[in-house]
Parts: sequence; structure tokens; C-alpha cells
Amino acid sequence: MFLTSHAGRHVWRRLAPGLLALALMAPCVAQTAAPASPSSLSPGPVAHGDLPTVSGLPALVDLAWARSPQARQLEGDLASASGLSDNARAWFPGSPTLSLGQRSGERPGQRDLSEQDIALSAPLWAVGQRSALALSADLQQQAAQAALAAWRLALAQQVQEHVDALTMAQLTATQAQARVDALITLERDVQRRVAAGDLARTDALLMRQEVLSTQGEVRQARLALIEAEHRFHVLVGEVRPELPSMPPSSGTADAELTRLMQSLHEAVDQHPRLLAARTALAQQQARHQVVQASGRSPLELGLSHRRERDADASRTNTSWGVSLRVPLFQEPGQARQLIAAQTEVDVAQTELRRTHDILENDLREAIQSLQHQRALLAEAREAQDAARQRADLIRTSHRLGESSLADRLRAEQALHNMDSLLAQRQALVTQAQARLHFAQGVQP
Repeated sequence: MFLTSHAGRHVWRRLAPGLLALALMAPCVAQTAAPASPSSLSPGPVAHGDLPTVSGLPALVDLAWARSPQARQLEGDLASASGLSDNARAWFPGSPTLSLGQRSGERPGQRDLSEQDIALSAPLWAVGQRSALALSADLQQQAAQAALAAWRLALAQQVQEHVDALTMAQLTATQAQARVDALITLERDVQRRVAAGDLARTDALLMRQEVLSTQGEVRQARLALIEAEHRFHVLVGEVRPELPSMPPSSGTADAELTRLMQSLHEAVDQHPRLLAARTALAQQQARHQVVQASGRSPLELGLSHRRERDADASRTNTSWGVSLRVPLFQEPGQARQLIAAQTEVDVAQTELRRTHDILENDLREAIQSLQHQRALLAEAREAQDAARQRADLIRTSHRLGESSLADRLRAEQALHNMDSLLAQRQALVTQAQARLHFAQGVQP
């Protein structure tokens, strides 16, 4: 008996603190969590601080251009091509050389002799070499300028895509926060009616579950917004683009889209990428002509002057000489250079055809994308209007007690989805319009 009582007291000393904590915790568990206030998920500190706002795509492209390594390379190629153009118009294909000589010595039984030699030699242009090289240098300069224009258009398209991604991420985050605010307001009304006995406590728990789930969506949307901001800053720099509040409604008319679809070949004829491919082909063809004209070592013209004088300066002999150095054989590897130059011409021709086909397909796809996005926008407007009318009816029915809270939540979620879809469709129409401009080769 003693052992049993002693064991019971020992167990009670172990269990008493836990039972006391459980008893104190029970009221807290039974109490429903208080709803958070609207906009309770404050965005927190901005990742990049207060940044200057830049408006307009051209200004953003200029900032991205200053940070682009490819732009520095293309600018260097243009400067190099300008130097080649100057060299092609020089008098000689290479640098002239000047040689000076002095010789003096004693001769047995004769007076001392002193000689001075002066010789000037310069390479000469081969027949057709100078004109071919000048044409090749001019075309190389044009190709470098065309490559600069093509890269600026490609960079502008990258900037536009990052701005579009940033706009879409901002729109998603704003819509998610608006959804949370609406649910929190509804949760307050539900808890008031639960306290008054009009609704069951399960409705309050359902609202709390819905609010918490939507708050998670807000955080995910803000995380996606931060990632889009980081990608934009890597490309453009530490600035903030001026995002449009509403997508513009104007754009290319349907009749213009039909005309573009019927004339794809002519529509891309002046595209910067196609111009760059054409000038690259012309440059390679001119380079092939340069290789053909430079098959042998250049002729070399020489002019020399010799003066001989005795030691007592009583007699002086002076002579002039003209020489022409003519190579007899072609340069080693001439055939290999011609094959390599012809290969570059073939590659440039293939690239030109491929670029034209790609541009036509891109323009065709951009036109079709804009047409489909406009149709989807019209459907989204109609669906959003139907969802709004249905939500208004269910709200009234819920206030009268004819519909359940679950029915109202489903209606509110459907309306929110349609509002979000409509805003996204409007943004997608704007993006499709910008894509059409880039497919046509329109520089910002």
C-alpha cells in the first residue's frame, strides 16, 4: 500500500505541470483568431531602395546599351573598319623602307675610298587589289554599322520583355493584395454574424482558412515581383521603369494586320537583321575578290643612290639606280585562302536566306498572336461581366440567408479570377502589339 501511494504521488508530480499548462492553453485554442486588417501584408523594405524613375523605352535602351559588352565589341569593330578604310586608300599597300649605308677603307698603293649608299623601296598595289580592298573596307564598315543597328533592336526587345515581365508581376501582386483585403473585410462581417448567432462557427473557420491561403499567394506574387526586378536591374541598371497604369487601347488596325499578312516578304525587307545579313554577304564577297587580287606578293619598286669619293676628295663618282622586284610564284596557301573565302561567302548566303525566313515567320506569328490576344480580351470582358453579375446576385442571396458562405466565396473567387484575367489580357494585348513592332524592325 505504501509503495502504491508513493508511486502515485511521484506520477502526479510529473503530470501536474503539463496538466496545468494544458488547462491554461485550452481557452486560447478555443478562441477564433482575430482577422488581420486589410493590407496587413506590408511589402516591407524595397530591395533596391529609392531608385530614379526612367520613362520611355529609348531611355531604358540607352542605359542597357551602356552596360552591354556586345555593344562595346560592335563599336570596336566599327572603329577597326574605319581604320581599314583609311589603309585601303593609301599610296602603297605596305610601308616604304629607307636604307642608308656608309663604307670606307684603305687600299694598298691607292688612296682611301669612302662610299655612301641611299636606297628607297616601296611595295606596289597589284592590278585590281587596291579597288577591291577599298570596296571590302567600305562594306566592312557598313556591316559594322548594320550590326550595331541590329543589336540595338535586339537589346530593345530584351528591355521590353523585362519591362513586360515586371508589369505582369506588379499586376499579379496588386491583384492578390486586393483579393486579401476583400476577404479580410468579408471575414470581419462573418465573425460579427457568428458572434450574433446568425452563422455557424465553421463559417468563421472557413473564412480564416481562405484568408491564410490567399495571403500565401500574395507572398508568392511578391517574391516573383522581386525576381523580375532583379532581372531588370541586371540588364538596365539601378533604375525603376515607369510602368503604365493601364495598357493603351490603340494599336495596329485589323486592316493593317491583314495587309501585313499578305505581304510578309516585303514587310521585312528593311528589317535591321536582314540588312545586317545582306551587308555581311556583300562584305564576304568583296573579301573573296581581295584574296583573288592578292594572290602574289606585291611588286616592289626601288630607288638607290651611290656616291664614291677618294680620300683627298679629288675625284667623286655618283650613280643612280632603279629596281623592280617581281615575285615569280603565288603566295603559299593561296588556294586554301580562296577556299576559305568562298566558304565564308556560302555561309553568308545561307545565313541571309535563313534570316529572311525567320523574320517572315516571326512577323506571321506576331500578327496571329495579336489577333488571338484581341479575341481573348473580348472573351475575357464578356466573362468578367457575367462573373460580376453572378457575384452581385449571390451577395444579395447570402445577406438574405438563401446562400451559404461557401457559395459566396466561390462566386467572389470566380469574380476575382475574371478581374485578374481581364487585366492580364489587356497587358498581353499591349505586349503583342510591341512584339509586332519589333517583328517589323521598328527601332524604339
